[in-house]
Amino acid sequence: DKVKKRVPTSSRRTHLNVILTTLQFNQPEGQTNPADVLHALAETTKRRGLVILISDLLDDKENIFKGLSHLKFLRHDVIIFQTLDHNEINLDYDGLIQFEDLESNEIIRTFPQSFKQTYSERVTEFLDEIAKTAGRSNVDYCLLDTSEPLDRAMIAYLAKRKRMR
Repeated sequence: DKVKKRVPTSSRRTHLNVILTTLQFNQPEGQTNPADVLHALAETTKRRGLVILISDLLDDKENIFKGLSHLKFLRHDVIIFQTLDHNEINLDYDGLIQFEDLESNEIIRTFPQSFKQTYSERVTEFLDEIAKTAGRSNVDYCLLDTSEPLDRAMIAYLAKRKRMR
């Protein structure tokens, strides 16, 4: 819900390592509010740069994209890495499962197989809508499975992006 740490801009080759190290020691806590963070970032960043949002985007996507549009208006280059767990995408569970919301601590016990098809359709719609909205906003978008290390996924994506330009 707020900017905790800033990594000063740099064009050194080692800068990605500095960013990844900073992310490694960042611990999640409490509620999130990415839209406010994006607006605060836009208002306090003086130079154009590359802004990378790493999020599950399970929040108010309209407000998130307003924050991203604010950054794009200021001519920042923006990339979204949407991180989701394999099971969040595919709901690959058997039997009675207990789900716990890590932000609200709400607990639900259910048999996921009973609604897997509907869940799969809604997740596909959600991901398609995020990708389309990112495209319309001229924001690069990449869906990442949390089973893949973030640093490898980011480096592979950035290398691919560099080749395309």
